[in-house]
Amino acid sequence: MTPQDAENLLFRYAAQQCTEQEEELVNAWFNKVVKETDYAEPFSMNVHAMSDDWERLIAERGKQMPVHRHKTRIIGRSVAAAVAAAAIAVGVLLYYKPPTKVNNAAIAATMDTTISHRDNDFKLTLPDNTVVYLNGASSLRYARSFAGKQREVFLEGEAYFEVSPDKKRPFIVHSRGQKVQVLGTHFNISSYDGEPVSTTLLEGAVKITTTGSHSQEVLLKPGFQATLGPKGFEVKEVDPGSATSWKEAFVFNQTPLKNVLKQLGRWYKVDIDSSRVTAVTLDAVYGKYETLPNLLKEITQSTGVKLVLNNNVITVE
Repeated sequence: MTPQDAENLLFRYAAQQCTEQEEELVNAWFNKVVKETDYAEPFSMNVHAMSDDWERLIAERGKQMPVHRHKTRIIGRSVAAAVAAAAIAVGVLLYYKPPTKVNNAAIAATMDTTISHRDNDFKLTLPDNTVVYLNGASSLRYARSFAGKQREVFLEGEAYFEVSPDKKRPFIVHSRGQKVQVLGTHFNISSYDGEPVSTTLLEGAVKITTTGSHSQEVLLKPGFQATLGPKGFEVKEVDPGSATSWKEAFVFNQTPLKNVLKQLGRWYKVDIDSSRVTAVTLDAVYGKYETLPNLLKEITQSTGVKLVLNNNVITVE
C-alpha cells in the first residue's frame, strides 16, 4: 500500500465509502495507535509511517486475523484523537471536544470532504472563489481555508475546475498518480478507479507531474489532453467540449456499451452486471435528467441489446 493509497483510504473511511474489509483495516490501525500513543496532545504522524503500519496489518490479518463485521461504529475520545493525528499527517486538522463522541458523519464534515450527489452533478465554490463541478460518484477534499502559500485539493472521480487567478498561490489538484498545478485556468480531470487518468485543458496552462517513483512532467496547452498510462503521459489534441459534456448530458461517441453502462451506474446509483454485454458501441446524446427506465429503452432500441433493471441492477436479458 502506497502512502497515497493509505491517505485515500483514511478519507474514504471518514466519508463512509469503505468496504467492510477496508473498515476492518482502519479500525485495527486506530486500535493500534490508541494503545501506543499518549493523547495529552494531538501528534503528527508521517503518512509513510501510516502506510507501513497498514502494510503490516494487512500481512497480519492475512495470516491470522479473521474478518469481523461491524454493524455500527461509534468513535469516542481516544479514537477521535487518533483520527485527529491521522488527519494532521495529511494536512487536515480535526477538532474534537473531549466529552463529545464523534461519529462518521461528524468526522466527514470536519474534514471538509465534499461528496457529489450520486444522481446529480454538484457545483461548489471553494474558499478562494474557485468553482468546481463534481461528476457522479466523485469527491473533493479541501481545507476549510487556503491560508498557506498554495491551494491544494484532493480529487477522486471526475471534476471540472474554474480556478480563481492568484499569481502568488498556485492551485494544485492531487488525483490518482498525478498532481496538476495552475495559477488560474479552466480544466477537467477524470480519475475514476480502474480507468485512465486524463486531464483536459480548456484555457490557460497547467503543469502535470506524476507522483510515482519516476517523476515526469508535462506542460499542457489549451485543446490538449494528457492521459496517464504505465509509461507516462500521452498527450493529444482533442475537442475540449467533449471532455466537459458530462456537465449537461450523456454524450456517447462510438462508446463501448460496457462503458456506457458504467457511466449510467455511477449517475443513477445502480449496479451493473456486464457478464453478457456484447462488444456493441453507441452513438447518442441523452439528457442527464431522463429516467433510467426510459434511457434503457432508448439504448435497447439503438443497439438491439435488451437492457433491463431488476433489483437495482442493470442486466442484459
